[in-house]
Amino acid sequence: MNIGVNYKFLGVIDPQPFIDAVNKVETEEWTKDTWRQDVHRMHGSTQTIELIYDKDFKHFNTTKQKHWFDLGIEELMKPLLDLLNKEYGYGYIVRTVFVKLLANRSVQKHTDTGGSYSLSHRIHVSLIADDDNVIYLVNNEEKKFKIGEVWEINNMVEHEVINKSDKDRINLLLDYATLDGKGWWWK
Repeated sequence: MNIGVNYKFLGVIDPQPFIDAVNKVETEEWTKDTWRQDVHRMHGSTQTIELIYDKDFKHFNTTKQKHWFDLGIEELMKPLLDLLNKEYGYGYIVRTVFVKLLANRSVQKHTDTGGSYSLSHRIHVSLIADDDNVIYLVNNEEKKFKIGEVWEINNMVEHEVINKSDKDRINLLLDYATLDGKGWWWK
């Protein structure tokens, strides 16, 4: 969503419940589905655990995947959803994944395209990282996210992530949409 600025700091949540969930994911699960990396080459250095995800990028009635249930994510999301509801108004998760950016790799510079991306707040929560060595660049403005911080990025401008660390970075990435009637039908 074009939020008019590059970044918006939303607050801090306790990351430990999500970290505990990530640590329950078997290593081979991270490489089972490479569709996101294969179709979107800029994400070639990442691995993904789908939580709510549809490959057709539908915006409504999205699909909760196996790990959503197996890891008890719905309960873990409550503090984050409270924060997002307070900031933006009542809404819902369009899609969410755990995304691992491999050590000493990057997400290549890109701009998200498609209707759903322009209607959703793109939220990052840093969970596991050498946060001094993971650099987020949105419209050439640099930030370093601390563990547990909740950030919205403007995904309608060029953005990239550089992991200069020997440690993989894992974020909770989600797209949040509001029910305020200002979606694609409004414009």
